[in-house]
Amino acid sequence: IPTGLIITDPSCKIQLWNRAAEILTGYTAGELVGKEECTILHLTDERNQPLPFFQENDCRAPEMNLSESGTVYFTTKSGQRIPCVIYIASMRTISEQTGCIILFSDISREKEIERMKTEFVSLVSHELRTPLTAIKGFADTLLRPDIVLEEAAKTQFIRIIQEQSIRLTRLISDLLDVAKIESGKMQMRWAKISLPALVDRVVGTFRGLTTIHQFVRDIPANIPEIIV
Repeated sequence: IPTGLIITDPSCKIQLWNRAAEILTGYTAGELVGKEECTILHLTDERNQPLPFFQENDCRAPEMNLSESGTVYFTTKSGQRIPCVIYIASMRTISEQTGCIILFSDISREKEIERMKTEFVSLVSHELRTPLTAIKGFADTLLRPDIVLEEAAKTQFIRIIQEQSIRLTRLISDLLDVAKIESGKMQMRWAKISLPALVDRVVGTFRGLTTIHQFVRDIPANIPEIIV
């Protein structure tokens, strides 16, 4: 990841604007070096509110990491807001400050990975809840003393509990496989799946959980198997 480097003098006049800063922002060194343009990054927080630092081209600031309190964004020449990690440090002699150094990096990829992980956890939580709900529902029904079930119904309930237990085990196994995928050790295998059979299993699971809903199976005839 390229790191933008900006060096200013005590009056906030830009002395150095490196190549990475040019790539990240779209501004060239020729446009900014020698000018008091510390506000050119237009630093904002996650609510798009301006950060107090550098709002008035004031470089008299202590050493700080502006990203510690949350995501910081800089604005490119084209107006795009980019999440970044930004670090600012003052340069000084024994008696006075001689300028400051600003280092910043684009963390768009990291933010996207974070978003995907959040969505993944949400999806997995939902997927885990479905078989658990089915298992609990059918088990509670079997244990209720006020409900008399025929042997065929009991067998069907137990079969569904078994199927959902297998599904739950498979989901947990998939979670463990994520670590293998990230480490590059996961080997993918293609398999044929019958869509009508898959729908029948899902409908069978939920049909036993309700007495007030009807399920309609509408699948085209002769639908081919799919490869997943």
